[in-house]
This record gives sequence, structure tokens and C-alpha cells, in this order.
Amino acid sequence: MGREGINIAHCGNLYIADETNNRIRKVTFTSTPVITLSGGTSATIGTSVTISASLIGTGTNYSIKWYNKGILFSTTTIPSVTYTKTMCTDSITAHVYGCSDSATSVVKVIGCNVGVVGLQSAGSAPLVYPNPVRSELTIEAVEAVESVIVTNVLGQVVIKSEKPNGERSVIIDVGYLPAGVYVLKINGLYAERLIKE
Repeated sequence: MGREGINIAHCGNLYIADETNNRIRKVTFTSTPVITLSGGTSATIGTSVTISASLIGTGTNYSIKWYNKGILFSTTTIPSVTYTKTMCTDSITAHVYGCSDSATSVVKVIGCNVGVVGLQSAGSAPLVYPNPVRSELTIEAVEAVESVIVTNVLGQVVIKSEKPNGERSVIIDVGYLPAGVYVLKINGLYAERLIKE
């Protein structure tokens, strides 16, 4: 029997040098990665926020794509990211690409710190869905929705609705808007990135 050498690579794959048969044999380590996010649950708009990820089954060679409300904002090769908070409610997800597979984290919501009044006074941000949206956008808030303003990336107002119905649940037609990224403002106190498909 000939000589054999064994090596374990960074992903846990096993390589065996089989000199007798002039071959290098590979035994693949297969693992479905798991990614879990941690960090604070609220921050002040304009401050830096750091989110950390706990990784299982990725090996040492991986990359993470970080998303806020479905929009990619960073790619890292370390298990953390820092970003500047610009919206009152951020929905952070991370997608890890490991050695043999990929996985997506559950959503981590980062809300606003104290000092925000109106819609935030009851401790809950408005629920805005679906986002991304195609035709009708639903807004459900703790207090009555008095105004809804949608601006484009240039800051131009494309939808302005004062006292839409004075209710806590409002439906806004956005079907005629071109596809793109917008900013939705509710009662002048809450802002959220809106994606129109």
C-alpha cells in the first residue's frame, strides 16, 4: 500500500493524497449554516448601531450580506456590522454564505429611543405593509393617522394626504408611482423607507 497524506481545509473538507492511485480524494463536510443576530433593540436616529451575528456551520471562510427592510447596505467577512440609523424602525436581516450552503437570519427590529412623540408614544411604531409594495399600501398605527407624505429620492413630494380618514388604519394607493425607493412619512413623526415594485 502506498503513502497517504491527510489534510483538513478551512471548511472542514478532508483531502486525502492517495499516491498508489495518483489521486487526491476529497470528503466534503456538508453543513447547513445558522445565523442569529444580536444587539440593542433601540437607538437614536443619527447614531451608529452595531449588530452582531452568531454563526454555526459556516467554517472560517464566509461572507454576510446585511439588509435593512430588504435593501442591501453592507457585505462583511466578519460577524458584525455598524450602520447609521436614519429611520425610526429598522428591520435588519443577514444572509450568510458559508462553505457549502447559505442561510438567512430572522428579522431584528431596531426601534427609536425615547424622545420621539406622537405615533411612538404608545411604544409601538406603525405597521406598514406590504413593503415592497405594488399597488396598495396599508398603514396601521396606534394613534389616528393624520397625514401621509411620500417623497422620492430627490425629496420631491409624490403623495400627500392630509387626514386620510382620521382612523388608525389607512390604505394608500401607490400603484401609479414608478418603481423605485421612496420615503414614507406618517404624521410628520415617523419615517420609513418604501420600495415600490
